[in-house]
Amino acid sequence: MLCFIFPLFHLSVYVLLLRAYEETLKIMTAKYRQGKRHDVEEFLKKNCTEWSNNSDSNISGYIDNPKIKLKTLPQAQGKEINKVIDDLKAALPNITPKEIRRFYMPYHEAILLEFKEQGYQQSFDYMTELLGFDEKISEKTPGSLSWKKPSLKDQQDFINYLTNGFIASEKSKRKGDYFAQATTLLDMALFFQSKTWEWWWIADHLYQFALSVAKLIDGDDAKTITLIRYLYGRFLCHELQNPTEALDHLNKARKDSENKTWNASVKLEIKQHCIFKECNILLYKTLLIFVRTERLQNPQSALKACIEAKERATDAGNIEYTNEVLYELGKCYIAVNKIKNALQTFSKLLALAKRTSDIEGVCNAHMELAFAYKHLSDSDYTEKHLRMCRENAENFGLLEKLADAHYYTGEHYLSQGKLHLSTKHLENALNLYSRLDLTHEADQARCIAGISKGQERIQKYIDLLLRCGEYDENATLKLCRWKSYREIFWIEETFDTKLDLEIQHENSDTLSSSLSSTLHNDQATSRL
Repeated sequence: MLCFIFPLFHLSVYVLLLRAYEETLKIMTAKYRQGKRHDVEEFLKKNCTEWSNNSDSNISGYIDNPKIKLKTLPQAQGKEINKVIDDLKAALPNITPKEIRRFYMPYHEAILLEFKEQGYQQSFDYMTELLGFDEKISEKTPGSLSWKKPSLKDQQDFINYLTNGFIASEKSKRKGDYFAQATTLLDMALFFQSKTWEWWWIADHLYQFALSVAKLIDGDDAKTITLIRYLYGRFLCHELQNPTEALDHLNKARKDSENKTWNASVKLEIKQHCIFKECNILLYKTLLIFVRTERLQNPQSALKACIEAKERATDAGNIEYTNEVLYELGKCYIAVNKIKNALQTFSKLLALAKRTSDIEGVCNAHMELAFAYKHLSDSDYTEKHLRMCRENAENFGLLEKLADAHYYTGEHYLSQGKLHLSTKHLENALNLYSRLDLTHEADQARCIAGISKGQERIQKYIDLLLRCGEYDENATLKLCRWKSYREIFWIEETFDTKLDLEIQHENSDTLSSSLSSTLHNDQATSRL
């Protein structure tokens, strides 16, 4: 019997403690009702300092002396019940007014109220801006039944992180320490940058907050704002894929960091060159993206950007970047029809690639020089550079470059009417593309090879058509067999005159007998 009584006893004590906890909350809110019922949330929106004093509990006594043993209700005498209830209430966890409000109200709203009460106006403005933008994003991206874009207001951990960071930055502002304030905001931006893409918009806003604060810093030779501009430009390039906006920040950071040894290794926790060199690398890559995008639609703008990209690659001091930008610059010159400038640029690329033993660069340079000479209708130099491209690619085992060289060589010979040469190169290109499993290129080579081979046979096909008819049934038969069974018709024919006459005589006899038979049948039909 006792084994059933004791579990029930402990359960009753636990229930009584929960009821006592609820009674405590009611007492704390009942003070201000004054006979009227108020909504809990409306009540909690009041300044928590007005209702934070709790004179009805002896919590501090139990916190200071945790060894005090509490009586349970079954142990209490009749007169002790009220005192035991009060002691149990006082022993409940000490919940602050802020925690009560955060529990009953939407968490982000409670945080905003705390900012107002404590006088953190800038923190309130920052958080309001983020929550407002979060609301706009949620409206534009409603999600689906299986996935919904996470919202900032539902992420208590992130809100707590932002709250602590904003308060720390504003405390630094009150002390006049703008460096500490900007650094805090920058660290917060890097924190959200390290998260998944759904939270990068917060990092974007925090970078902008940090930039606005960094402009107020004096006496550090613009080091802090330069660092923030570089990191923000890097973020725009790598994460947000927004090179246009990044250019302005990177150009300013590059200008202010020239001849300085500043770097971002500590902030990024990876090894970095100085900010000046890193800005040059990012600017070069960003400008090259713009060049490749705009070259066909806006070649003049692409050329201007490519010239600037060449300067940035030179400042970065990287040979590979210089090779790449020379290749793009030569193509830009061709796009604006400045062929002589293109030839000079590709010649520089060829010399630099040979000096650095860049075989792929050598092949690219020969190929582009061939295209440039083709624009000038110089077949000799076009064929020369195509041949040198093939030789280098074959010697060093660059199969894709070799396939390209054969393909463009075949195209060139086809345009020159040298069909016996073009077909061979195009078939070689087709075989190589097939080996490399480059299906799109293989299909293209197959089509052009078909055109070339067709051009080789077209004259014989025309001759065959002209021979067809009443006087050469053999040619008609060949044409029919080609159409029906794809039997080849272009084999060189040697005619034996005697045999040919016999065939013609035999054919004429066959035709005469067929005609006589037809006439005989017609006469028989008319008699009937």
